Amino acid sequence: MAETQNPFNESVAEVAHLRQRAAALAAEKKAAMRVWELEHDKLLSDIAETANSLARAEEGLRGAIIDAYTESGGENKRPHPALGVRITSALEYDKALALEWALRHSFALSLDVKTFEIMAKAGAKGTEFVARVEKPTATIAQDLTAYLEQD
Repeated sequence: MAETQNPFNESVAEVAHLRQRAAALAAEKKAAMRVWELEHDKLLSDIAETANSLARAEEGLRGAIIDAYTESGGENKRPHPALGVRITSALEYDKALALEWALRHSFALSLDVKTFEIMAKAGAKGTEFVARVEKPTATIAQDLTAYLEQD
């Protein structure tokens, strides 16, 4: 007696074949990338080292920008055409007092910072312990090519 052909057999076989092919290609790619990484170890090392140096240099520059702004008494927000200071508003408060306030007002069993800060900004009763402070944030222009030394 001939067994009835299941209508899904062909599709299942196709998916199985494609999965096998995808796995083989992924393994081939992984091996090729490992060879490439070994062949380009110096390049990858230089990239990582340069990224670390850049992060340190930008951090130092941002600190110097804030120092210059502070030393000017908050007057000099543009110490250089490619640099600036952006003033942002932030709330400073004791987290324990904020949680106590939230519990008294049935907001939560833990502090919902977002909701609390919305309420504090609106001047909700009992949030007198919250201080609104202005914080300078240093900015560096994205495109600094105009400042590169011309050879």
